Amino acid sequence: MQPRQGEGEEQQQICDDRISCLSDDILMCFLSRIPLREAVRTSVLSKRWTYLWCSIPYLELGMNLINDVDDMRQWGYAVRLILEYRLAPILSCRINVEISEELNGILDEFVLFLCKNGIQNLHLQSSRCWYHYQFPTDAYFCQSLKKLTLDGCNVVLPTLFEGISCLKTLTLIDVTITNDDLERFIFSCRLLEMFYFEDDFDLKLFEEFELRSLRITALNLISLEIHAWRPTQISLKAVPRLENVLYRPFPFSDDNEPNMVVQLLTNLGHVENLELQLFQDILESFHMMNLPKSLPALKLKKLTLHADFDVACLLSCLLRSCPNLQELDIFIFESHPQEEKGFVQEMCWEREGPFDCLMYHLTTVRIEMNILNSCCGIGFMELLLKNACVLKKMTISYSMSVKEQLEAEVIDLLLLQRASPHAILEFNIEP
Repeated sequence: MQPRQGEGEEQQQICDDRISCLSDDILMCFLSRIPLREAVRTSVLSKRWTYLWCSIPYLELGMNLINDVDDMRQWGYAVRLILEYRLAPILSCRINVEISEELNGILDEFVLFLCKNGIQNLHLQSSRCWYHYQFPTDAYFCQSLKKLTLDGCNVVLPTLFEGISCLKTLTLIDVTITNDDLERFIFSCRLLEMFYFEDDFDLKLFEEFELRSLRITALNLISLEIHAWRPTQISLKAVPRLENVLYRPFPFSDDNEPNMVVQLLTNLGHVENLELQLFQDILESFHMMNLPKSLPALKLKKLTLHADFDVACLLSCLLRSCPNLQELDIFIFESHPQEEKGFVQEMCWEREGPFDCLMYHLTTVRIEMNILNSCCGIGFMELLLKNACVLKKMTISYSMSVKEQLEAEVIDLLLLQRASPHAILEFNIEP
């Protein structure tokens, strides 16, 4: 039986167009990975592609949605078209736009549309630092949300707010929020596992938004990350599952700030991974205050320190307080390594230790620095090599600026007798 005329050509076209032969789910994955404008243009390829873009589960709406970034009415019109042609729920949406008062109405409409249609991951970022978008009141009752990021928004919890039942990740960046609302937000979201908070230097000018004392109660919280321009006394009231903490207080003229850091450290009972990023102004105050020789025993297994100056006294205190420490990462990068710093505390590491963690648990050490005579110089390395009985590897990285002065120090370290016969000592030069 002979095939009908044109049937062979049609079959050949189908075989040649292998992309269109893929399932809608796979095509949707492709469309989710290209800009939305390009995804919409695929509607002219064939009837099969006409409305595929209307069901993309992951959307990113930025300024590239329009031709003229100065005419935000175009952006609003484009968003209304998306709402009009939508055929399936949007599971994840990232909005990054210069929000202004003229966009409030359409943005409210779009956010509420997402919330009523099962949005799970919402990232809302306002690019204008001087204008904070008021997150819609009804959006706080969206129980489908699993991940929420608000950047440059005004957060005011409604009186009847009882939490977002499915929310596991909450990120707040440069938001205006009162102390009470922030504590209630964290406490009310019972499944919350990850909380990231970063405040804005400019917000410290507004007294109503000063987070002077933050009490965190979150029974399922696992990871906590705080970057704070304003000195904030953080109290961990009930966080039995907390494992990872990153704390980065920015320089601020407040005499009590080092005490706030110490108080936070004393509350880290269940934490296994701690990362501290400290700056010169704070470290200078550490040297001037009576830092305790040790803290109540911590359960840390990994400690990471980033600093732009001497952390000897703090490091000694933490090593004494962490008997189970297994990994130690230290990054010392002085902004002006050649300048004299009168408040440097001389640390004689020979009189320190041996610490319990060195005797029984410490296996991995990584040190990076741009200066030889730092708190983590040869004296500290000698302490580690002579006393770390189970050490497996120590990696020491220097910046290129001290390359010519390294030879003597490297030779001294290589000749040291090591407590661990299996310890590997590795040196690197970083550009």
